[in-house]
Amino acid sequence: MKKVVKLWYQVYEKDGIYNGVEPYFYPSKDFEWVQTLKEGFTIMVEELQPLIDSNDDALTTYFRGESQNKKGAWKTTGLKFWGRDHKKNLKKFPKTAAILSSIPNLVGATFNLLEGGGHILPHCGETNGNIRCQIPFKVPAGLPDCGFKVGNESNPWVKGEPLLFTDAQLHTAWNNTDETRYIMIIDVIRPEFTNQSYQICCNVMAMQSFAILMNVLNINVKSVPYFLRLLIYLPILLFWFLYMPVHRKFGHIIYGT
Repeated sequence: MKKVVKLWYQVYEKDGIYNGVEPYFYPSKDFEWVQTLKEGFTIMVEELQPLIDSNDDALTTYFRGESQNKKGAWKTTGLKFWGRDHKKNLKKFPKTAAILSSIPNLVGATFNLLEGGGHILPHCGETNGNIRCQIPFKVPAGLPDCGFKVGNESNPWVKGEPLLFTDAQLHTAWNNTDETRYIMIIDVIRPEFTNQSYQICCNVMAMQSFAILMNVLNINVKSVPYFLRLLIYLPILLFWFLYMPVHRKFGHIIYGT
């Protein structure tokens, strides 16, 4: 009998750890949109090459410093953030934007690097409502020197081969080489949760906003009592539920994004 999967959010767990039934990795053949990514890979590589050639100047350090073994090991630039378009970046890469827009229920897309000697420490994603897909652009080495682990399963990155996994499951990445690894990460809402896409996007944006607030205040989230975390989080969530439609309509005017 197939187990029923419930929508999960990290913020409502006291320890932040997910113990769901989803597989660590998904077979790419199970999703039609993966073929779209494979067919468009050469186009995306040519268009995004300036980001690889920028000597990291076009990417910024990921805000979750506690997820990295050293500051600046993990850097990123965004095209789409949980339903919010970064219009300026999308205009820079119109061919890539067209490929991404053809994928049903895609809500997020970022271009990421992991520096040589960099480690992304074990962590769980904010929700199980998405399938996260990594598209490798430049991979300096295979296992054991450079790779990705979800649960107890490890995989290498292979250039042009999408790697799909459950972001909510505990995962980690490493690059024990002298070169930089580059990938694109996209988030696609899982088929069983597409009718809750707006809710998922608002909750993830609220969780990330909460994390940024804690970083600014230099407070370790784990040190905040659970009830107080929720007390702070819920007004932030309400803000995103009310603000998201405004941003989608007027964000390019207000922020140029």
